[in-house]
Amino acid sequence: MIIGGWTAVFVGIALKFPNSWWLIPYGFGWLVTPGLFVVAVATLPNGINSWREYWAAQEQESGMSHRFVAPICCGLSVFGIIATFILYAHRNA
Repeated sequence: MIIGGWTAVFVGIALKFPNSWWLIPYGFGWLVTPGLFVVAVATLPNGINSWREYWAAQEQESGMSHRFVAPICCGLSVFGIIATFILYAHRNA
């Protein structure tokens, strides 16, 4: 999460995003997206079963069901990606 947050700040500064309410979903999305991306890159080359095993192990370790957390994280990630494209499109407008 920390790396995702700093990445959001640096990308936003480098691309000179305008001040907009879209910065809020952009920030929250970038907190989640890099972590999901790293897990996907590490597990999906070994097949979807490896992806499922990883999340099952995380459920066991945390003691919390991911049936509630996973849709929220995926939703934040998608909303953050959409916000990134919107901010990128409006940066020179």
